[in-house]
Amino acid sequence: MPCQILHHRPRTLGQLFRAAGWDDSVLKAQGRENDMAPDHGPIMSCGEALPLPVCACGYVADFLCDYPMGDGRTCDLNLCSACARQVGPDQHFCDVHLREFQVKAGVPWTQPWAPSPGPWKPTLVK
Repeated sequence: MPCQILHHRPRTLGQLFRAAGWDDSVLKAQGRENDMAPDHGPIMSCGEALPLPVCACGYVADFLCDYPMGDGRTCDLNLCSACARQVGPDQHFCDVHLREFQVKAGVPWTQPWAPSPGPWKPTLVK
């Protein structure tokens, strides 16, 4: 029976409940949504079911690299929340593809989407 050891990044109780698909309304009512979830160390998972996706750093993967590889495919490298580089709404790149994207775009850094204009307008201060 295959086994794997998993490490989790620290999360709030609200994030943990939403990731598990649970209703977090009780947490919100108690004002505990932003409390940190307890860290019980690594988890050992054994069984015939497919193992959880793990990032190269050893933590549980929350994202996949969305860099286009051609023919409608993407890189799909497993990425944890610390290794994933967000480049758009629900779009993440691994470090290798982020650098490739920056080189192709000709910029040393990436702000992939325009900031929301919001209800205010910037004004010059004299």
